[in-house]
Amino acid sequence: MSWEILTLKDNSKWENHLNQITDKQQDIYFHPAYYKIYKEYGDGEPLCFVYSDNGNLALYPFLKNKIAKDDFGLEKDFFDIQGAYGYNGVISSSYQSDFVNGFYQAFEDFCSHDGIIAEFTRFHPLLENYKFSSEHLTVIKDRKTVWLDLEADKDTRWKESYSGNNRNMIRKSFKK
Repeated sequence: MSWEILTLKDNSKWENHLNQITDKQQDIYFHPAYYKIYKEYGDGEPLCFVYSDNGNLALYPFLKNKIAKDDFGLEKDFFDIQGAYGYNGVISSSYQSDFVNGFYQAFEDFCSHDGIIAEFTRFHPLLENYKFSSEHLTVIKDRKTVWLDLEADKDTRWKESYSGNNRNMIRKSFKK
């Protein structure tokens, strides 16, 4: 079992770890180039927590921000973390409970050591990566995400992606 924290200076290492995760768990939201944009806008320090154990790998990119001491009467520095705008959370090659538990023990140790006291995660609805964290975090389903399979042919997309009621409303709109 080992873990490390990557920064944007570790761009190639971050990308290499991403490439070890199956394509089904990939999206731009986990890429260091995406996090670089948010650093340039002053939205926090991009970090990626990487955990590995017995050939399994988990990545958790996030932005780390200092909590204003004066606003809360704090005597030392504390931080919060959240993903860059869009979706985030952990992507992993394994959802086995021993691996997930090991990840969260290591991540909690890191957070405790670094003064991270709050976290906000927007799990990726298409990747369903909330399943990795659901035993360790309170997952709140806030809204639905609408998506279409753009690789399906037009007729299949029309029949399978839209409800009958929506198809009727679309047809009516063309008649007006």
